[in-house]
Amino acid sequence: MADSQAFPETQLASEINDQPERKDIITFMDAKWYNAAAEGQINPFKHYAGPLDLLRTPNKKYSPTSEPNIKGETPLHIAARLGHKNIVEFLIHSIKKAQFKDLERGAEASTSDKMLKKTSTDEDTALHEAVRNNHPQVVEILIRENPEFANIANAAGESPLYLAAARENNSIASKILKICLSPAYTGPNGRTALHEAVISGDADLTRKMLDKNSSLTREQDKEGWTLLHYASYFNLLPIVEMLLEDDNKSAAYIGEN
Repeated sequence: MADSQAFPETQLASEINDQPERKDIITFMDAKWYNAAAEGQINPFKHYAGPLDLLRTPNKKYSPTSEPNIKGETPLHIAARLGHKNIVEFLIHSIKKAQFKDLERGAEASTSDKMLKKTSTDEDTALHEAVRNNHPQVVEILIRENPEFANIANAAGESPLYLAAARENNSIASKILKICLSPAYTGPNGRTALHEAVISGDADLTRKMLDKNSSLTREQDKEGWTLLHYASYFNLLPIVEMLLEDDNKSAAYIGEN
């Protein structure tokens, strides 16, 4: 009977799909690895000899690279939320390193890209987490690695740029605008990131967004309000003047619902 005893979470990959050539073993994640990941410590993993993507907690919560927890969050989400810059860099490096090995075995080239852009059950990316929790260094790492992060909206319809503007975080919003060629401005209820910049009275951010995409002056939210409606309502004269520059005067003729 001892020979038939099952060992949960420990299984030779060669027993799956009759693939004897694979020798990877999936095991429990030792407490020291779990604690190091949770505390943002990178040094212990530098000396780990095995494949990081096969480490899991006993309840399958996550592996150190791409395996999601019950909320669909990968370790990259967690590290970005907590602002662990070194861990974020290390996870990205590990994902890219694993992708290089996969390419040698003939895997598709987009695998690492998909792993980096995995979303949670709320459809948040790691970039959403970094923006929401005000970690500008992590934001820069993620969008320099893949500017397309800035084009993904979550389940609430919020793009990372919209989140930054709604939280009146000029520095992060400016960073996204500077690095990304054409970031998404989308937000819930038809509002854009530029709507939020105007509502908060941030003339500097409003100017940066208009310089990037002046066509947004005609965008209306679900109530039919344009940027000019909000600027007028809140008596923001400098922004009103900015919105009525030569190329945008037609926005003055748009009525709300």
